[in-house]
Amino acid sequence: MKSGLIESSRPSRWDALRSNDDVQLSSSGSLRLSNNATGRLRRLDAPQQNNHQSQNRSTSLASWRRRQQSNDSSRFSSRTARPAEEETIKRAIDNYRAAILTENDNSNAESITQLNIALFGTSDPIFFESLLQSNEINTNIPLAKVSNDIKWEAAYSLIQILSSSQATIRKQIQNQFILCITRTTSACLHLLSLQHNDVGTSPISDLRLCECITILLDVLQLEDDDSTTSNGCSGLLCKSNLFQCIAKLLAVSVIHGGSGKTAKEGRGPLCSWGAEKAVTLIIKDNALPFLEGLMSNTEQALSDSMKSIHAHGVVECIYVLLLGTNDSDLTPDTMIQPKAFQASKHAAAMLAALVVDVMPDGKESQRINPLRLRILRAVSACWRWSCESIHQNTKDLNIQTEELEMALRCMTVILNTMHALERGKVQNKQSRGDTSELNLSAIARDIKTLVAIEKLNTFQPKLLRLLTSLCQVYPVSTANQWHLFLDTTGSVQPFILSTVEEATLALRRKDFDNASWMLLPDALQTISSLISSIPFTNWIGGDGRSSTRMSGGNFACRVRNTITTLLTNLLNLTTAVKENLAEGGSYSDESHFESTMMQSASVVGKLCVSLPFNDNNDVFVAPAVKLVQCAGDIFVLSARALDSGIGNLTLLSRSMVHFSHVITTIHDGDASISVPVKHWLSDASSYDFIGILLNDSYSAPTLSPSSKCKLEMLTSIVKSAPWSITREPFNLASFREICANLCNIQNDTSRRLLGVKLIEAFIVGRKAFVTECTSGKIQHNMELTVVPESFCPLVHSALSDQSSAVRTCAVTSFGCLLVTDWAVLLSRGSFIGNASSLDWTHVDSILRMCTPKGEKSGGVRSAACKAVGDICTVCVGSLLSEEGLEKAVPFSDDFVVAISTKVCSEMEPALNDKTVSVRSMALFAIGNTALALQNRCAFLSMNRILPLVYACIVDKDDKVVGNAIRTIGHVSYFVYTPEFLSNEGGSVSDDLKLYCSLLSNLTRKIHDVLCDATGEISRELSWKQRNSAKKHAWGSATTIGMLLGHSHLLSHFDDSLVESALLQLFRCIQLHAFINEKIFAAAVNALSALPASLWQYLSTKNCNVIACGLATFFSFLELPQRKTASAYQANVERLTKALILIANKRDFCQMFLLRESLPFSIDFFYQWLTSCDVQSSTPLEQVVDAVTSQEVEHVIDVSDIQIFLSRAAQRNQLVQQDESVQPDTSDDEDEL
Repeated sequence: MKSGLIESSRPSRWDALRSNDDVQLSSSGSLRLSNNATGRLRRLDAPQQNNHQSQNRSTSLASWRRRQQSNDSSRFSSRTARPAEEETIKRAIDNYRAAILTENDNSNAESITQLNIALFGTSDPIFFESLLQSNEINTNIPLAKVSNDIKWEAAYSLIQILSSSQATIRKQIQNQFILCITRTTSACLHLLSLQHNDVGTSPISDLRLCECITILLDVLQLEDDDSTTSNGCSGLLCKSNLFQCIAKLLAVSVIHGGSGKTAKEGRGPLCSWGAEKAVTLIIKDNALPFLEGLMSNTEQALSDSMKSIHAHGVVECIYVLLLGTNDSDLTPDTMIQPKAFQASKHAAAMLAALVVDVMPDGKESQRINPLRLRILRAVSACWRWSCESIHQNTKDLNIQTEELEMALRCMTVILNTMHALERGKVQNKQSRGDTSELNLSAIARDIKTLVAIEKLNTFQPKLLRLLTSLCQVYPVSTANQWHLFLDTTGSVQPFILSTVEEATLALRRKDFDNASWMLLPDALQTISSLISSIPFTNWIGGDGRSSTRMSGGNFACRVRNTITTLLTNLLNLTTAVKENLAEGGSYSDESHFESTMMQSASVVGKLCVSLPFNDNNDVFVAPAVKLVQCAGDIFVLSARALDSGIGNLTLLSRSMVHFSHVITTIHDGDASISVPVKHWLSDASSYDFIGILLNDSYSAPTLSPSSKCKLEMLTSIVKSAPWSITREPFNLASFREICANLCNIQNDTSRRLLGVKLIEAFIVGRKAFVTECTSGKIQHNMELTVVPESFCPLVHSALSDQSSAVRTCAVTSFGCLLVTDWAVLLSRGSFIGNASSLDWTHVDSILRMCTPKGEKSGGVRSAACKAVGDICTVCVGSLLSEEGLEKAVPFSDDFVVAISTKVCSEMEPALNDKTVSVRSMALFAIGNTALALQNRCAFLSMNRILPLVYACIVDKDDKVVGNAIRTIGHVSYFVYTPEFLSNEGGSVSDDLKLYCSLLSNLTRKIHDVLCDATGEISRELSWKQRNSAKKHAWGSATTIGMLLGHSHLLSHFDDSLVESALLQLFRCIQLHAFINEKIFAAAVNALSALPASLWQYLSTKNCNVIACGLATFFSFLELPQRKTASAYQANVERLTKALILIANKRDFCQMFLLRESLPFSIDFFYQWLTSCDVQSSTPLEQVVDAVTSQEVEHVIDVSDIQIFLSRAAQRNQLVQQDESVQPDTSDDEDEL
């Protein structure tokens, strides 16, 4: 076969191990590929293949594999001749392969030199280190002049040489040979990664990548007898280079591996292996044992510097696997920020807190991930070695900076991965505050030391990003290290704060090349993360010292001094930003300036939200208000400049967006304002800001970026601070005009939607503000008539809009109206008396939209049903006026019954709606109506609606079931009335059967959840299903309490139903440490609300309810409780006293017998019985009869029996003494 490369439609493959008849690559390679399919690894010290196969393999060493021509060969038909470098590289690899197999040392050394010159133009070993540490391409070396396909062919062929030479390697590990192969291959792969954007590069097969890594892993498994001597250091260096070669292959797999759908999905390295297999083979079986061996090595010959060098390749493997496809360039300068980081495919297997094992029976079992702690400790050790190496070589920092950078990058990506895993629903936030995983104080001290070293200034951004990631994952522990980075008590200004000061001065001087200015965004982001992690409320919120005392050594004063300094620095910075924007200058790096604005606005916003502005900390209010005012000035300045078209329009637009977040904070879609913003909006300095928002009609055919931002800000302001719009009549008139203009644009649906959303935001914000003032007994000057007079006509017109989004906002707005609004809409504010004389237009319009006949959109029907429920709560329930006075709005009982009847009638078809949210909100509306009627003490027959509600308890949707359970309790109040049994006809019997079925089903829901918590019943439920079952359980407990409250029905059905229900509620208390707290709380509240007649009735029956209740309560009261459980201790004590008073001998006997399953001490029972406020002697007599009976003599000691007998004798003696004292009946005291 002709030697050399051929022109082909597919890339040429150099494979000296494939025979001419296209057999398997090699005996060893063949077994590896087959083993890959089964997940097994084959050791290189396995038995040799027969000599015939070895001979055939050796005869083909000088042959280059020729690929078959494919159908698309014409694609490469015009390819030019191969450059001379390709021929030279081919010959050098052939010669080296031949020298290895001949085992000639002289020929081997000469071929190594020839290979290095052919690839890199030099044979200097130092060249490899500088090449692998550089991200810049040296175009002068021969390898950089050939195509990426040739680079891959060279690397692939070199690794195959390693595989073909297993017989030579088996005799003795030849470190020089392995070092040559791995370093040369790593350099080829490194250049391949750097030039991955070259046109015409073919994708690399995942199968070949996996094959190469398998060969390297096999070599790693070879044993070196001298791993810790000087020779062993060379062995460690050899293994570290093997790991570095694996890391380069992983990086190539990310960039070039896969094709088609696999490449588009970005599945990361070695996608054909899968995450579990890749992590097991590379990390668990090889990388971690190697690092742990270094960690346990205590020989002085192996210094921290050497350990750091040897660990570089392993750390890079971990880094690439965790980085995945987050960064295709794999460069530290483009590291993604923590919040935007997405966990790779391998992340869960490596760093998840819990892993799931599939048992032989198919069930899943969760356990703690053993790799997580091993990886964290190993990488943390590498970080320490790098830092110690820096400290020991401060005069020559160029020695170990690359190892420090790799450890730094790996630590950062590990923390970002853990934060990404915590953001998802897969893992619980178990790592938060767990200081046992990492020595955070040591890492924080290292960061503080390293950022202060001037020669490491290029590492400062990366070190600050590492600190930011620490704050994200371990906020509590990192906050405890705040003094290292923010404390201003010492004589030296902290590095981060000094960076902010110097960058501010550089900004004023327009010195945009200043190092501090370049570092400023990272410094601000770190400050923002530290502020978010510090619990200011706990640290300084409750300090009783005067806020004016800003000196001294106590902790609170140190924190206050730091905050004051930080506020001052931020004010200077934002002022400088404002001045630069006002000047309208140009910037060499606009993205850097924008990043500075974004981070500074983020810090200011978080300070305004996080700081406690109470009486003890009012010293923060003035500087914080100045910061907010500066942010508002930037917003106004940018808006005016954009409107006039002056300045850098891009930066001005972005500045409006960034600094708007200082004024309004968006959390979970809801806008809110901080205390400093409230102070600023109440001041005259905010008039320009409000004016700029209202000085735009927003009616242009196309909204400009400035108008869009102003409209979004106006929507947030009217929702979070509506009083700032209504305090000036002119502003209110302008706002009404804006809303009317937007809502009346007929040919623009999006603009009408903006108008209705603006009205909705104002109505929602006004309701929240009025409710806050009412609950705090605070008078307000909010204009209330503006909504029904000006906005309700606009919203009512929007109910018939063609857009479903507009209609949804309209009905939501009606649901947020106040009671005074409905008084105006129904009867123009006069007394609401006869229902027939009212204006039902608005109510009927909303009710019609609850059914498919009146509304086609399921989303609108759902919003209408919810609005109906909110309207009934406002108009039907117990009402107070918005002035906070105890004066009910004049709604008559006739109106209450009329609107409730309308609601129940319209909700009947809605309960059978095909849309899940409609059924759920219909139940919400019925429940709210029934609850409001109950509070109003009005009556409405709901016998017809109860069976329909009960039918929803078997709905497929969990939210519908939850609302049905809640609604049943409220509706039952109007069905099972005291007059219920006096009704005639068969409906009574049907309703009683329904009652029994309700009680049974609700009891079963509690039983299933409790059994699932204790493991008595194994139910294959997802996390979402299990969470829904818990919600149903605590709803069922509450509803059972309401149903059992109808004690007049007890004698008309089986007592076992009541007993079963109560026993499940008792069991909720027994298992309070293992179940959801809300279930426990619902059970205690339900039992506490039961009438005394129920307990009295049960005491006359032959059941164990009283005994089980007493045993449950005494067992609960004796044990020390958690904080949440202790909050309900008073209710349990009241229940215990109530049951003791009605318990008889049989109940106490059963209580003592239950001590085996519900343990409590006799001494505790005796002390509680004698100390509680029980005036009657009957309980003691019943207890004495119980302890002296033969039924319990085997469970109570004689000494305990004697205690009760003595107490009873003492009690009898006191009674006899009281009876012997005769009252004085003389009339002497009546005489004058």
